[in-house]
Formats: sequence, C-alpha cells, structure tokens
Amino acid sequence: MSRIDFLNPDSDERLLFARICDLSERAERGRMCFSRFLNLREQEIAKAAISAYCVEHMFFGGFEGSEKAMLGLAQKDSQLQKDYFPISLLTLEFKKDAQISHRDVLGSLMALGIERNSVGDIFLYDNKASFAVTSQLEETVEREIKSIGRYPVKTVPYNGDGVIIKNTEDKTCVVSSLRLDSVVSAVTGKSRTAAAALIKKQPVFINDKRSDQTDEIVPLGSIITVRGFGKFKLSSEASKTSKDKLRIIISKYI
Repeated sequence: MSRIDFLNPDSDERLLFARICDLSERAERGRMCFSRFLNLREQEIAKAAISAYCVEHMFFGGFEGSEKAMLGLAQKDSQLQKDYFPISLLTLEFKKDAQISHRDVLGSLMALGIERNSVGDIFLYDNKASFAVTSQLEETVEREIKSIGRYPVKTVPYNGDGVIIKNTEDKTCVVSSLRLDSVVSAVTGKSRTAAAALIKKQPVFINDKRSDQTDEIVPLGSIITVRGFGKFKLSSEASKTSKDKLRIIISKYI
C-alpha cells in the first residue's frame, strides 16, 4: 500500500497530505515549519506524508498530553524544541455559578472568525477554561472576549496554576473482539446488532476518522466518538478471559 492509499478521496485529506509534503520539502531546505493544529486523524496523515523526507519532526499542542497538536518540522539533526512552536496558552476566568461548557468556549472563539484549526485543546477546571491558540491570535482573543453568553469572563495568559486533567469515568468491559460493532456495543450498552445498526445510521469516529464499517478493528488506545453517547478511550492493553474474550478498560470523557 502506498502512502496515499489510506486517504479518503472524497475529503480534504489529500490536500492536507500535499500541504505537509510541501512543509517537509521546505524543512529539508533548512526552514523550520509548523502546521496548524491537527486532530488525531490528521496527525496520522501527517506521519504518512513526512515518512518520505529526511527531517526532524515533533507534534506538540501546548499542553502535555494534548490531543490536537501542531506538527513542527526542521532540517535533520536540528534542535526542534517545544518553545519554538507558535502556540499561545490562554485562560478564561469566570464566576463559580457560570455555566460554561467546552462548546461555549469554542463557539465564542469561532464567533471572532477564528478557524477551528487555529485552536487546540480546551480544558475546563476550577471556574476556568484554558486553551491553546496560534500565537498570532493571542492579542485578538485577549482584546475581544469579555463574556461568554451572559457570563462575564476575564482573559489572561495561562500560568500553569492548574493541573490539566481530562475528566473520565472508567469501566471494565469484556468484548468478543475489537471489531467496531463490539466496541460500540460496550460503550453504548446496546446489543451488538443494535450497535451495528447505529454505526450505519449515524457518525462514529475512530481517532477522528469517520467509520461505518462494523467489522473495522479498533486499535487499543484509540479514541472513539459516538454521536449522542459521547467520547471514549480504549485502554492501551487488554487481557484475555477464561473464555478467550478480551477484557479492556474504557474511559468515558465527562
């Protein structure tokens, strides 16, 4: 299989692949380059694109463990460091009774005309929302965002005062295999037949790639999103039961 055979021909994936190849060529010529924020599927595409080039590369999203990340590229043997990434970390501070969600924060940023790929991960904790944006947008966000909905907010640089944690609820599940219908059955609580029908009917994503193939194998450690049910992460390891089934831990983002 070639580097592009896994790309969806009816999407922007081939365009992204070409853009990453262009950045890689520039990096080979000695220019340090950075992409916009990439989701998990886009990072997979980027890895395939850069595999043909002799460059240094790094994915970084501003926070440790970020899902959305920029790709940094530099000439081979260059000292590519996290401090070089054009990422700014900001925090919105609001009152304790403010009901502000991830969607509210993202919506306020989008209302400024900011594109989604210019925003990294968003974390809510302790009456605050911290997020990553491309550095060129820092002043705009600080100047323009004074409220979210009816709640006043104060925009300040992120100072690392909070431990960024993705809140999850874990449960142990036993599945017959890592087929998508089996995994969706486990995360939704539906029968396998109902899970298969759901996969065909509405969006299900594996690491940000949409799938409607019930027999697709879900790699351990993957993030699964099922519209209407939430976002889940599979454990990176599995153990076998006495009946030769798989015991895995599934974490639901809350």
